[in-house]
Amino acid sequence: MDREILALADIPPEAYDCVDAYENNNNEYMEALLDVLCKVPEAVRRMEAQKIPYSIIKDTFADIGLWVRRCKRQQGYFGLADPSPDWLKNHLACKIFRVGRFQCIPRYFPADWNVRFYRNNETGRVIAVTAGDVDFRKDGQINGTSGIFADADGFKGYFTEKQLDGKATAEGVIISPAGHAENKSIVLDLKKWTNVLKEGMPVLELHIPVDGDFTIETCRNTLNDMVNFAKVHEAALTQLTGVKSPLTAFTLSSWLLNAQLDGILPETSRLVQHLRQYYLLPVLSGEDNELFWIFDGKKIDLDNISPEEQQTSLQRRIVQFIRDGGKVRYNRGVILFKDAPEFGNELYRRDQ
Repeated sequence: MDREILALADIPPEAYDCVDAYENNNNEYMEALLDVLCKVPEAVRRMEAQKIPYSIIKDTFADIGLWVRRCKRQQGYFGLADPSPDWLKNHLACKIFRVGRFQCIPRYFPADWNVRFYRNNETGRVIAVTAGDVDFRKDGQINGTSGIFADADGFKGYFTEKQLDGKATAEGVIISPAGHAENKSIVLDLKKWTNVLKEGMPVLELHIPVDGDFTIETCRNTLNDMVNFAKVHEAALTQLTGVKSPLTAFTLSSWLLNAQLDGILPETSRLVQHLRQYYLLPVLSGEDNELFWIFDGKKIDLDNISPEEQQTSLQRRIVQFIRDGGKVRYNRGVILFKDAPEFGNELYRRDQ
C-alpha cells in the first residue's frame, strides 16, 4: 500500500507492517481497511478538483486512522470493525468534511425531526414548535422513548397555518430548548416571526470525532469556520454532495446531547456546557445507542459491571443513574448559522 495514502489516512505507523503482511495474515478487519484505503485516492482527486483545501482533505481522511486505533483497542487487531466501514462511505463519497474540531455533512433538514424554527424579527428570539402530529408523554418526551409510554396525561403536538382577515399565523406546540415539548401551544404572527428552519432546508449535520479538545472556545471557532467554509465553497459542496445552498443551520443527533446529563454530571462538565448551547429537541430513542458510545462499544452487564468497566466519571454516574431507576436516552440539537458566534452564551435558553 502506498505510504502516502497510509499517512493521509493517519494509519498508525505500527500498523504499516500489518497492512503489508495482509496476504499472510488474512482477517476481516484488515480486509475492510484495505477496501477503504484503495478508494481514498479517487475521493481525494474529486475533492481537489473542487478546490477543497488540502488541509481539510487531510483532516477529513485522518478519521480512518481514528477508527483503526479503535479496532485495535476493541478487537485486538488493526483494521476496521463495525460500524466504521459503513460510516467511512461518507468520506469515500466526498459527503463529509472535517473543519477544525467537528465533521459536517451537507443534508436537507429531515421531516422526521418534526419541528419548525421561527425567529422574532425585532428581538431575534428563536422558538421551535412541532411541525405535525406527534404524541408526547407528560414529561414532554416522545411517547415510547426509553420504552416508556404515556398514560392519560400525555398530549399531542400539531401544526397549522392560517390566513384570516389578511393576517397569516402559524400555530404549534412549543418545544423547550432544554429538550422537551411543553403542554401548551403558541400562535405566531408571521409578520413578526420568520420561519428560519423547516423540512427540506439545507443544513450541515455535525459529527464529533473522539480526538481534540472540547472547550467552548474551540467549538465556537469551529462553528464559525464552518459557516465561512460553507459560504466560500458553496458551489463545490453542491457539486460534491448534491445539496443546494445556502446552508442555514447546524444539526446534531448524538449521545453527547443527552439532556439528562445536565443533572447527572456537574455544571462544570464540558459535556453539560456543550449541550446547553444547542436548541435541544426530543427524539424517540432508547438506551442502546447511548450506552454503546458511553462504554466505547463494549457490551455491559449493568447488574455485574466491574470497576474496570467504569473507567470514567460519566460511566460511573450513568451506572448509578440506571441503578436508581433512570432510563437513558439522547436528544437532537440545532444551532442556526446566525447564532454560531454566540456559542458559549446559552443563547436559546437565555431568550426564554
